[in-house]
Amino acid sequence: MLTASGLAVAAALLLVFLLVNLAGVRWLARANTAITAWKLVIPVVASIALIIVGFNSANFTAFGFAPWAPMACSRRCRPAA
Repeated sequence: MLTASGLAVAAALLLVFLLVNLAGVRWLARANTAITAWKLVIPVVASIALIIVGFNSANFTAFGFAPWAPMACSRRCRPAA
């Protein structure tokens, strides 16, 4: 059993811990929002940059549409003997 002064100290410590935890939760929520935005923005920016740098429209017309698909399928799609 705690004395009256012990109960007052315990209650004060509980209040301090409550305030520290609330501040920590608020800070972590803001940090989580920032980290999530960062994790979404970086792949999108990297994808757009790679598309801009490496896009070549000639790749769509150089050999026509699916030039090797019929031969590749006839060799690879046969059932195993």
